[in-house]
This record gives sequence, structure tokens and C-alpha cells, in this order.
Amino acid sequence: MGVRIEGNEKFGLFKDELGVVRGLWFAEYASTQNQMRMRMVLAHARNEGEFIEEDDALALYAGHVEVLPTEGIGGYLVKFPSAPRAPVAADAARYDGSPRDSLVDDLLSSDRRTRETALLSARAMANKGDRKGLDALAKAIRVKAGDPRIELHEPGFALRSADEYARARTTLVTIARRRSICKEAKTVGQLMGMIDLQDGTAVRALLSALREAGGDDQVLEFQLVGTHLQAAAGYMNSVK
Repeated sequence: MGVRIEGNEKFGLFKDELGVVRGLWFAEYASTQNQMRMRMVLAHARNEGEFIEEDDALALYAGHVEVLPTEGIGGYLVKFPSAPRAPVAADAARYDGSPRDSLVDDLLSSDRRTRETALLSARAMANKGDRKGLDALAKAIRVKAGDPRIELHEPGFALRSADEYARARTTLVTIARRRSICKEAKTVGQLMGMIDLQDGTAVRALLSALREAGGDDQVLEFQLVGTHLQAAAGYMNSVK
């Protein structure tokens, strides 16, 4: 586990020997129970270029962290669940270096209700001609992919023959099996153009297949890419 705390007399970052942030430190216990304050500290650290595991950020937002008193210096440690490891692809994990807003955080939330509300909000913004929703979806996809260079498919026309749907479904399941839906977001978006997303039965069957192939995380990624596609279409229609 980490060996040093960097910060000031009120709060700081708990780092391991590799310089990866493994927790937050606060002088007062009340701060460890203030979700908004902890998010602000986390956001500031990221803006300053600190490397923080995405799973740790999600754990903090979901309240899945441990609060411990720190010996010697006093105060309290909000301990992240990750074990120390080298910060692989740290630059990519910082996505595009711009500040993360609350909508992006909510789109990536481990809480289903928070995530679904954020998906609806982002799409509603885009339908009204507000690019913030579309941009938040794009950023969330790139965060999940760990690569700021991920390209996204822009909607054009849809091909929905039975053969095309079958091929698209098979390819999507293959992509989910290698856990790469966000990493291959442009291809996934193109494949979605061959699927009738209004056909609830077909979509539920596809989600079940994706979950079986890649787990719940791939369903989450599929929802992000699909909502981005729908939001892009809504935005394009609103600004014509």
C-alpha cells in the first residue's frame, strides 16, 4: 500500500510507491462523509494530472470505500479498494485532459438508477440541440475505453434486413467477448445501424447475449455507445 500523503493541512492524496493515488486523506472525519467534497478533491487531482484508477473513482462515487484513522499524523484516510500496481497506460486513462463534469461521472456510475437517469438526460440535451449531452457521452465512452483517440460513429442511414441483423449481432457478441465495445465504438455504432433499436424483444435478446459474452460491464458500454448514437441523431435533427 502507499507510503506517503501529499497535500495540505486539510486534505491530501494517499499514494503508493509508484505515485498512483490509492486514497484521499482529510484532517476532519466530516469531510470523509461529504460526497461532494470528495468528488471535488478527486476532480482537482485528475485535472492536475494525477493517475487514479477508474474503478477506484467509481468505488468512491458508489460509497464502496473504507474510512480509517491515520496514525502518526492524525486525520482520516478514505482508502480505495485497488491493490498497488504500475500505472499502465496512464496517459490514455486521463482521456483528453479536460475536466470531468458530473454528467460524465453519472454516466459511469456503478449505481444503475444514477446511470440510467444520466443516459436519459444526455439524450434529452442532444435532442434539444445542446451538445453537452453528446459530448458527455463521447467522453464517457473514451474513459471506458481508456483512449482519448477513440472514434465514434455518426448516424446516417439504417440497414435492417434479417441477414444484416444476424451478422451484426454475431459481430457485436464477438466484440463483447473480448470486452472491447467502447474500444471499438465506431464499429459498434455502425453495427447498431443494422439493428432496429425500437424492437424491444430483439434488443433484450441482444443485451442478454452481450451480458453472457462479456458481463454487465459490456452491457453498460453498449448502452453508452447506443445512447451516443441516438443522441447524435437527435442533435443533428434539432439543428437542421
